[in-house]
Amino acid sequence: MTSLGVSRSAVDCESVMVGRNQVTFLLGGHDTAGSYSLTSFVIAPSPAPEPPLHVHAVEEETIYLIEGGPDSDRR
Repeated sequence: MTSLGVSRSAVDCESVMVGRNQVTFLLGGHDTAGSYSLTSFVIAPSPAPEPPLHVHAVEEETIYLIEGGPDSDRR
């Protein structure tokens, strides 16, 4: 397998607001030869809506938590 390296400035990434939550698309499948995509989520404190429960039929999903906790502001 060939190792891929990608360098991108934050200004080159598409970012959208979903309610009060910020979603930034850092890498897409077109950047990684279809190997993976990388998305950043900044979740607003409660009472902002949480991401919807969902299931991936084929894809795998990994969550890397940088700050806070899954329920740190929602209690």
